[in-house]
Amino acid sequence: MLSSWNILGFLYRSGNNHTYQEIQPVIANLGVLDKLIAARHELAEIMGYKSYAQFAVHPNIASSRDVVMPFLLDLSKIVTHKADEEF
Repeated sequence: MLSSWNILGFLYRSGNNHTYQEIQPVIANLGVLDKLIAARHELAEIMGYKSYAQFAVHPNIASSRDVVMPFLLDLSKIVTHKADEEF
């Protein structure tokens, strides 16, 4: 679970100079986010999956890591040249 110190530490390390007032809404919603994460995990377990990620990709073509990784690597090869041209 995340704490306000985890959030503040992340923002500090990432070089973002946000004031406490700017990140207060994020900190205020940590409890809600923790409940959401727990509910998603519970749903996945009820449906017979080990994690929400496994549950989320099952109905898609990307049904496993073994399918996703080659797809992403192939996609990267295709778009890298175009991205280099544009940027």
